Amino acid sequence: LKFERFPHPDVREYYSAMMKNVISGLNVPVHRANDIDELKKINNDMHLTHLFVGETEYMTDPEYMETIADNMTLVIVCDDGFKALPGSRAKLLYKPFYAFPVMSILNADADAADIRQGRMYCRGVRVLTVDDEPMNLMVAKNLFKRYGMEVSLASSGEEAVSLCAENRYDLIFMDHMMPRMDGIETARRIRAGITGKGAQPVIVALTANAMSTAKEMFIGEGFEGFLSKPIEVAELERVLSKVLPVSLITYETEAYQKDIPDKEAHMPAEDDDMQMLRNAGIDPEKGMEYCLNDTELYKAVLEEFVNDSKEKEKELEEFFGKADWENYIIRIHSVKSSARMIGAISVSDRAKALESAAKENDIVYLNDIYPQFLKEYLELAEAIGSICKAGESNDK
Repeated sequence: LKFERFPHPDVREYYSAMMKNVISGLNVPVHRANDIDELKKINNDMHLTHLFVGETEYMTDPEYMETIADNMTLVIVCDDGFKALPGSRAKLLYKPFYAFPVMSILNADADAADIRQGRMYCRGVRVLTVDDEPMNLMVAKNLFKRYGMEVSLASSGEEAVSLCAENRYDLIFMDHMMPRMDGIETARRIRAGITGKGAQPVIVALTANAMSTAKEMFIGEGFEGFLSKPIEVAELERVLSKVLPVSLITYETEAYQKDIPDKEAHMPAEDDDMQMLRNAGIDPEKGMEYCLNDTELYKAVLEEFVNDSKEKEKELEEFFGKADWENYIIRIHSVKSSARMIGAISVSDRAKALESAAKENDIVYLNDIYPQFLKEYLELAEAIGSICKAGESNDK
């Protein structure tokens, strides 16, 4: 990561200080290469397990970087939309760069070294997913079922508490930001209701706020794990292997993998619909990735995004008009999550900026940016609706 390429000294100093902070918390030996020649020398002299490289540095000699992936984990720190060489085995770490995703990669690779051959299953594990966003519930249900889990869904904290009073769950994935009763309060009530009645379920925090301090906050509140949204399979399996008893996890060979989606087989052909999605500001490959490379699921998520947009508009306008920033933050956070789920990264990032402004009570920014954002959000939903309808007509 060559910070010298940034012309402004404050920027160079900021990145250097940030990197020192990240390294100091990892407790692993780290070596720095300032250019390709120095990287080659270090690689020849030492046994390296991971290479973190910026997209600019990667593109200086991508062929050499890819040869490195034969012997170690290659991680490219990049912006959304970056494409490595075709067939690349590199992992993409999307900016901003901070400690938690780095630790996730290191931990995942360490765990993978001990994993037996075959696909992970958690057959018979009773899991409850709690999230006020229907799109997230759709994807979670499909994902967890592929591990052989028995899946229940709750769209609110109140519903989750009620379900836990009547049923026993081994594992609960708990959304953090929900209206009326957030995930932390919901977890407290679930635990209080179960006390003295049997084993407590494992509760894993599920949140789009992947801040470096988030893990400590959730662990402090009694959560056994932390999973960022949208869910990535490698990170999910790392968490499952940590929080579930070994007796509940099996690894099965390819003979049993009929329910596993194959990326190439499920990726839709490059047709007019795909191009229209791109023209609307959507990265369909990213959306497909978040939807398990399942074409039908991705279509259903797109339709849900459209169907849900009017209700979100109504709520956003109500909370914005009343200056009810607590509920506005929850709703704009939901828009941020759902937009990222379909691959609308630009809209997601703008919603994230509005969420931050509301948290900081930056009324000037909100008044300047929110009206135009709402217009763009609704135009995106309208465009997706037209594309979905056109796709249905073509199918017929």
